[in-house]
Amino acid sequence: MELVVDTNIAIAAIMRNGTTRNLVLSGLLKLCSVERLGAEIAKYREYMIEKTGLEPSEIDKSAKMILSKIELVPESAYESDSKEAKSMTPDIDDWPFLALALHENCGLWSNDKKLRRQKKVKVYSTPDLRVC
Repeated sequence: MELVVDTNIAIAAIMRNGTTRNLVLSGLLKLCSVERLGAEIAKYREYMIEKTGLEPSEIDKSAKMILSKIELVPESAYESDSKEAKSMTPDIDDWPFLALALHENCGLWSNDKKLRRQKKVKVYSTPDLRVC
């Protein structure tokens, strides 16, 4: 199954050794995300360190491991789908993930309930994927 991963899923996988991380590392899912995911993760680095109590080097190691399993796609690849994605998103910050999902003709892995309001892209939450 191919899925676009949103920022919160990637951060959850970095912070905790649990279901989300196991799914990312399992190899059962073909994962991609927007190229800015790396910058988003870097932006939340201090937050992850504070919340987990892990050493910065451990967060960095975990981030590298998770990002190695996610293909990062430049905006130029899905910009033709940006107008449609912006018109259907309940949160303007999420349009790139929806545009990439439209471009790749695949689902979106997100625990954001607001994203389920649109009907064009199938949104999977982590519990939806536990059966993989």
